[in-house]
Amino acid sequence: MKIVVIGTGYVGLAQGVCLAHLGHDVICVDLDVAKVDALNRGEVPIFERDLPELLHENLLAGRITFTNDLAEAVADNPAVVFVCVQTPQHDDGSCDLSYIERVLRDVGAKIKADTIVVVKSTVPPGTRTVMHEWLNNPEIELAANPEFLRQGTSIQDFLHPDRIVIGVESERAAQVLESLYVGIEAPIFIVSVETAQLTKYAANSMLASRLSFINEIAKIADLVGADIKSVEKLVGLDHRIGEKFLRSSAGFGGGCLPKDTLALCHLGQTVGSEPIFLQSIIEVNDNQPRWFVRKIEKILGNLDGQQVGVWGLSFNQGTDDVRYSPAIRIIEELLERGAKVVVYDPQAMEKAKQVLGQDVMYAASAIEAARGAVALFTLTEWPQFLEVDWLEVKQVLSRPIIFDAKHFLPHQELWEAGFEVHGIGLWRPEDSRQL
Repeated sequence: MKIVVIGTGYVGLAQGVCLAHLGHDVICVDLDVAKVDALNRGEVPIFERDLPELLHENLLAGRITFTNDLAEAVADNPAVVFVCVQTPQHDDGSCDLSYIERVLRDVGAKIKADTIVVVKSTVPPGTRTVMHEWLNNPEIELAANPEFLRQGTSIQDFLHPDRIVIGVESERAAQVLESLYVGIEAPIFIVSVETAQLTKYAANSMLASRLSFINEIAKIADLVGADIKSVEKLVGLDHRIGEKFLRSSAGFGGGCLPKDTLALCHLGQTVGSEPIFLQSIIEVNDNQPRWFVRKIEKILGNLDGQQVGVWGLSFNQGTDDVRYSPAIRIIEELLERGAKVVVYDPQAMEKAKQVLGQDVMYAASAIEAARGAVALFTLTEWPQFLEVDWLEVKQVLSRPIIFDAKHFLPHQELWEAGFEVHGIGLWRPEDSRQL
């Protein structure tokens, strides 16, 4: 089947490459000329496991190409056009649909009526009417096909999903879009466009709610002397609850969970609901990095002029994305308090420089980031950080203190090696018995 994918960000690139892998003929469109040229050479602009190999394979097979020319891309009358452009957040939490509008107006003027336009971008339910107005062609069908991909594992998530959700306006569209995913073993659910759109928001907000809940419990554990890691394990053993997304930290980030929860909250307010629960999810997450830094101050004292080392800048391991990253927020809080911050990340250094600029120092390795620091902060759970020589780390630090924002380090090993290890609600040897 001939497919056009508009936008080659995290979502669009995974969509295009994976559809090509399934045997479809895919043309990806992007305005960035340099990016398109690089992709046609097989160079991937983002860090995503398995993506470079899959892109190279399908370029060689001739199943995927990249262009800046939308008219050229749709000239052969593709069966489906996927819109995968960004939907940034306004200050009030609502979705900025200007990129969607621009693309749909352009697409509506260039495609034929039997092409199905699928808005893959996350947009609020209730926008279908205005999107039809932007297409300006009543014969063109709109559809929604939300993605549930995790950055860092998007290729595997696409090819081995829990479910495929397709929102359509007709049976014909359902049949065409369902046929796209032949070869993937997963249940396919055909629903209305609005149901598909709301499902995406609800899923991400549910994940966000679990993270904010356990983070709130971690703060209580911190105050009463309980061990949050044991609490997580014991609560997760309840089959009604489960252990996934029940890991405390100094907050969650990324391009989806914070933005989508805010957008759903704004939507609720707009339609007359009172999204109190959604508001609390956001408030807890906003407060978590500040709580973490306040704890740092209590232990280290005045941070003005003190040098600290930071491991991790991306919002999660497996990606170079720093959008809404708690690590960035924590660093900004440290800088406001006068700390000298030296940072290192295996993949996200260049993207972090676009945000932090020259306000921090960039180290060439994890050890160099720790050298001379009064404390080390681990802010992203990269597996590389588990493989370091902790005795060497202890030698280069001026004080053997670690603040583990993600609660993923081998705490028992570090305590036995003479480190102080702090987090939010972490068990310490003198407090209680560890599970």
